Amino acid sequence: MRRDPLRSQLVFPLAAVLLFWTYMTVSVAIQSGPNIDERAHLGAGLFFWETGRLDAYLVNPPTSRILCTAPIALFRQPIDADWVNIDDDYFAELGRRPEFALGGSYAEHVGNHRIQKDLFGGRLITIGLSIAIVIGIGVWTSKLVGIGAAVVAMLLWLCSPTVMNYSATIGPDIWGAAGGLIAAIGYARYRCHRNFGSAALLGLAVAAAILTKYTWVFLPLLLVVLEVAVWVRRRPDEESRSTWRFRLAEMFLAIIVCLVALHVMFGFRDGMDRIDSVAYCSRLGQTVEEWLGPFPSPIPVEIIRGIDLQRVDFENGKPSYLFGEHSDHGWWYWHLVALAVKEPIGWLLLVGSGIAALLVGGFRQSTSSSQTHHPDRWIVFLFAAYVVVLVCCQTGFTRYLRYLLPAYPFLCILGGLGADGLWRHRVGRLVVSACLFWAVAANVWIHPLPHAYFNELCGGPKYGRRVLLGPSIEWGEDHWRVQQWLEQHEALDYRLIGTYSPLDLPLRLLKPAQSEHDLRHPAAGTYVWSVNELYSESHRDSPFRSMRPSGRIGYSYLIYELPEQFEKGERDIQGPCPRSTATPNRL
Repeated sequence: MRRDPLRSQLVFPLAAVLLFWTYMTVSVAIQSGPNIDERAHLGAGLFFWETGRLDAYLVNPPTSRILCTAPIALFRQPIDADWVNIDDDYFAELGRRPEFALGGSYAEHVGNHRIQKDLFGGRLITIGLSIAIVIGIGVWTSKLVGIGAAVVAMLLWLCSPTVMNYSATIGPDIWGAAGGLIAAIGYARYRCHRNFGSAALLGLAVAAAILTKYTWVFLPLLLVVLEVAVWVRRRPDEESRSTWRFRLAEMFLAIIVCLVALHVMFGFRDGMDRIDSVAYCSRLGQTVEEWLGPFPSPIPVEIIRGIDLQRVDFENGKPSYLFGEHSDHGWWYWHLVALAVKEPIGWLLLVGSGIAALLVGGFRQSTSSSQTHHPDRWIVFLFAAYVVVLVCCQTGFTRYLRYLLPAYPFLCILGGLGADGLWRHRVGRLVVSACLFWAVAANVWIHPLPHAYFNELCGGPKYGRRVLLGPSIEWGEDHWRVQQWLEQHEALDYRLIGTYSPLDLPLRLLKPAQSEHDLRHPAAGTYVWSVNELYSESHRDSPFRSMRPSGRIGYSYLIYELPEQFEKGERDIQGPCPRSTATPNRL
C-alpha cells in the first residue's frame, strides 16, 4: 500500500505544534492554583487508593480521579492515613458531599508545597489524555473527509483556551470528551461492520463514556433511537426481517456488555438492587422511586446516587450571572453565550461554518468513498447536539462552560468539515487561514492565563465581567499568583478581598479584610479585590467599582491604591484612583 505523501509531509510539523502546545499546557499546570473541585477530586482519588471506596465524589464517575491520582499514590512519600479518618456517618448522611472534607483534610495534612507537587502529577495525566484526544480527532477526521480537514480539526482542539485550561486540571471534563469520542468512533465502526464483535466493542465504548462523565448516561437511548430511525428510513424490502432480528440482537448485546462493564467498574456492589433501595434527595429521584421503586436497577446504585445528588444542585439552584444580571437560577442559553465569548472568533467561525454546511447539505461529494462516510458526519453532529441540548436543559444554575467540553471533539471535527468545504474556493482558503491564525494568536497571547480568555465580542479579558462572572473569570487558578504578589509586597498595608477563605488556599501573609461599612468608606491603603467578589451582588454599591485600578494580578484580581488624601471625609470616593506603574499587569 502506497503511503500518502501529504500525510508524511505533515507528520513533523504537526508533531512540532503538539510539542509546543504540550509545553504551553505544562507551564499552565505549573503556574495555576487549584480550583475548589480539583482539590476535592485529589482527595477523593487518594481516598480510593487508601481505602478502595468509591463513595466519595459520587456526582462524577471515578475514572478520572482514580487515574489522575494513581502516580501520586504509587510514587509519593509515605504519609500516615489520619487524613482519611472521617466518620462513616458523615458519608451516610443524606445529601452529604464528603469529597470536599477529604480534599481539605489532605491539604491540611500534607501542606501547601506538597499539594502543588501532587496537583502537577495528576495534571500531567490529563495533559496526556488531551494529546490522545487530538490524535483521535485527527485520525477519525482524516477518514471522514481527508487529511486537510484533520489538520484543521486538530488545530481547533489545540487552539481552544478552554481546552488548554482544563487539560491542565484534575477533573472529569476532558475525560468526558475522550469517552464521548471513543463511543462515537465505536458506533461509527459498528455501522460499517455490523456484527456481534462490533456490537460488543460498542458496548464497551459506551460504558467508557459513561464512566468518564455522567453526561453520557443517556447515550444508549440515543443510539437506540438512531438505529430505529435508520430502520424507519429504509424500505421494507431492502433488508429481510431476519436481518433486522440480528440488528436487534446486536444492540441488545451492546447494552448488556455496557451494563456489565459498569458493574465491573463498581465491583458489583449492590448489583441489581431495587431502585427504591436508594435514599433520594432530589424531587426527580423521588418521582422515579415512586413509579419504578420495586424494579431492580440495571445500573450500579452509585451512579443513581451520584445523578440524584447532582440533580439536587439543579433543583435548588445556585447564584448565576449573565450580562450584569444576578439570579438564583440559570438561563437555557447561558452556555451558548459563554461559548460565543470564551473561544476565539476564528474558532467559532470555522465551527459555525461546519455546522451550517452540514445542515444545508453544502458538502460536495467528490468521490464515492466520501459519500460512504457521509452518514458518519451526522454522527459527529448528533453527538455534539446531544451534549449541547442536555446541558442547556439544566437551568437550575449556569456557571460552568466546562459542562460543554464533552462536545468539543465533535465541534472541532465539524470545524474541520467546514474548512474542507471552504478550501475549495480561493476566498475560502483565505478565510480558513485567517481563522486559524486568529485562533492560534489568541491562544498564544493569553498564555499562561487561558482561564481568563474572552474574545473581542465582549472587549477582551479586561471586560469579560460585563458578560460572565464566577469560574469564567477565575476559579482558583490565580491564587498562587496572588500569593506571590503578597510576598513581594509584604511591607504594604493591604486588604485582600477575595472569594476564597485562607483555609481553601493558605495565604500566609493574609491580613483581615475590613468590615462592609469600611469597604463602603475605605481608608487609605492598598486593596486587592477579586473581580468575582467586587462585582458580586453583595458589593453592588461598592465605591471601588467607579474607581480606576492601579494594577491587576492576572485578569481576576484588581489592585487599588488609595493615597492619604482619600482618608475619610477628605476625598470623593467616586473619583478615580490614580494609576501606579509599580504593579505589573501580569505575574
